[in-house]
Amino acid sequence: MSTGDLLADLQALADDLGHSPTSEDMRKHGSHSTSTYMRRFDSWTDALEAAGLDTPDRNKITDAELIADLHRLCDELGERPTSTDVARDGEYGLATYQRRFGSWGEAAAAAFDDADA
Repeated sequence: MSTGDLLADLQALADDLGHSPTSEDMRKHGSHSTSTYMRRFDSWTDALEAAGLDTPDRNKITDAELIADLHRLCDELGERPTSTDVARDGEYGLATYQRRFGSWGEAAAAAFDDADA
């Protein structure tokens, strides 16, 4: 699959939805896996930028939204997600968790350590 084909498919999905797709939109309605985009572009936001689409305002993502997505992944996987799970199937890029919490480990601790206690 060429980069041009991936970008065209991303733009087509945006046209169908009427807005820039989230990675969840891609999982539900797209013709390629989000991991394909993550490998090719390093992050979902970078893929959106390369396609000329609006990107989410990273400053608007709350800690609660980040943690909720980790819990969603946990529910889907049946176990605590790893950084690889987040990079492959998370709504937000791994770097977002690292920037917000200081490291992947700190993000995981914020999401799960209180729940495990």
